[in-house]
Amino acid sequence: FQKEAQLFILKRKASLLALATGLGKTITSISAVDTVINKYPETKCIYVTENSILCQSVEDIEKHFDLKITQIYKLTPKERKEAYKEFVASSNIMVMNYHILIRDIKLIQSIIVKNKIKLISIFDEANNIRRETSQFHQCAKALSKLSYKTVALTATPTKQKLDDIYNTLKAINIEPISQTYFTKNFEILADTPTLIISYLGKVVTKLPCIDTK
Repeated sequence: FQKEAQLFILKRKASLLALATGLGKTITSISAVDTVINKYPETKCIYVTENSILCQSVEDIEKHFDLKITQIYKLTPKERKEAYKEFVASSNIMVMNYHILIRDIKLIQSIIVKNKIKLISIFDEANNIRRETSQFHQCAKALSKLSYKTVALTATPTKQKLDDIYNTLKAINIEPISQTYFTKNFEILADTPTLIISYLGKVVTKLPCIDTK
């Protein structure tokens, strides 16, 4: 299933990967990044996640891949500017949290445009970007627009509201149909152990069921 997900990411400009905790979302997405970098060495990746798991994400990437990482964690504004220079000059991946993304989005956009970076953006714990009015959502959307590929990762794609999935897709610039059409034609059937999203009665995808108790 990880190989299938990797191919899914590689074939598309934007992807939402919803797997239960422990099934290797980070490894799968970074494996796709590694494949692109092997073909296009100038490619770089920005990996955004929650502060609480940032260090673990870096450890996972370092353990499985031979990629140079710039880690934006507990740095002053001056130190972050130096880290961004390092990212442009020699790193493959920059790992940061959502709050730093918000704080530095204008600078990050400028760096990407100025240096003509072929960028892959990954948004881990994508529940952070599903609320359309949030700064997290807006910054993710802005970064996605500058990206060659964008991937959203989550173990909780929805809390029984189709809007959650629709808005997550919007954050990574996937908006092929209107929200009204989406709401009228899709439904969620939650039944242990699977969450089924169906389209006019036809099952289109299955996800780990979410405990709503």
